[in-house]
Amino acid sequence: AKEFIGRLREAFPDITFVVEEMIAEDDLVATRWTATGTHDSEFMGLEPTGRQATIGGMTIQRFKDGRIVEGWTEQDALGLFRQLGALPEFARA
Repeated sequence: AKEFIGRLREAFPDITFVVEEMIAEDDLVATRWTATGTHDSEFMGLEPTGRQATIGGMTIQRFKDGRIVEGWTEQDALGLFRQLGALPEFARA
C-alpha cells in the first residue's frame, strides 16, 4: 500500500482526498472517498497529461489491536483514465 500511495503522490502531487462517508462496525471500517489531483508525472504507464481528474472509491479495512490487518478498495479507474484522455469516449445512444 505504501508503494502504491507513493507512486500516486508522485503522479498527482497536488492530490487531495475527501472522506464522503465513514461507517464502523465491529472490526470493520468502510470509507467512501473522492480524490482530485493533477496528472503531472507518469502513472501506470501513462505519460503526464497535465489534466486534473477526480476519482471516487470505497475502502473497507479490518482492524486488529488498533492496526489494519486487511483491506479492500474499489475505485473508478476506468473513469480516471477516461478523464486523462487515455481511453476513447463511447458513443452515446
